[in-house]
Order: sequence, then C-alpha cells, then structure tokens
Amino acid sequence: MPLNLGYGVRSKVKAAMEKSKNGKNTLRIADAPLRIGEVALASGVSRDALRFYEDEGLIRSVRAPNGYRHYPRETVDLVRYVRTAQRLGFSLAEIKDSVPKLWKMGNTETEVVRLLTQKLKMVDQRIQELRELRDELQVRLDTACANRLAEKVPGRAAPARTRKRPRSP
Repeated sequence: MPLNLGYGVRSKVKAAMEKSKNGKNTLRIADAPLRIGEVALASGVSRDALRFYEDEGLIRSVRAPNGYRHYPRETVDLVRYVRTAQRLGFSLAEIKDSVPKLWKMGNTETEVVRLLTQKLKMVDQRIQELRELRDELQVRLDTACANRLAEKVPGRAAPARTRKRPRSP
C-alpha cells in the first residue's frame, strides 16, 4: 500500500519508542498497534490533529478496553500523506476522496500524477480568476480616484460614471 506524493511520504515504522513507568525506553513489538501519542510523535502532528482526522473519517482507531485509541501502524504513513497533500493545496474533502483508492493500489504513481495534474489545472484556473478580479479592482480604483480628483478641482466636471453590469445568475 505505498503512498507517494513525490518525496518522503512513505516510510516504514518498524518500532516505536515509549517511556515505561520506570523511565526506561522500551521497544514495542513491530506489529502491535500504536497509541495516539506514538502516532503523533512518528507522524509529526498533534494528538488533537489525529483526533480531528479521525472525526473527519480520514483515519480509524480501535478503542482498547481502557478507552485508549489504538491505530494500525499504516496510520503513520496515512497521516504523512494527508499532511503532504494539505501542503500541496488539497482540501481534506479531496484527500478523503482519494485515500481509499490510493490505499488499495499497489502502484500509486499513475493516480498521484493524475491528482496532481488535476490540482495544477485548478490552481491555474484560480490564478486566472484572481488576475481578472485584480484587473477589475484596479479599474474601479482608478475610476474612484478620478472621480475624487474631479470633485476637488473647481470647474472640472467629474467623469461620467459607467453603468453597472447586471449580475449574472
């Protein structure tokens, strides 16, 4: 179940260190589930973030009889994937949609390339929309400044105001 967004997302967690009550470090068994603090430490996110991801359905845990959350070891890789995808501009909803498919694939490269290409197109479209918005704001600012200047200079008529365009539905 390799997940890769280009760099360092996939890693194997062989063992996790934990402090025992006597203060000594002990190794946990490689196949044993991880507790929330171990996942937080191994993935670099807070316990609150892990709880949030669980509430959002991105990760799952099993409750032990004592109420502690136990996570499968793959959760560390999954959380790293989520964090990397967020840094690349993917929303949690987009990540949630992609995770099941990616998690079940043996080779994720083709799907990741598709997701990144799709996201890049969305970013380019948003940049174009922002450029158009900027241009419109600049025109309105220029018009407002010209109107103010005309009002302050005696004997000079204010430029004609442009008619507002009707809003499109």
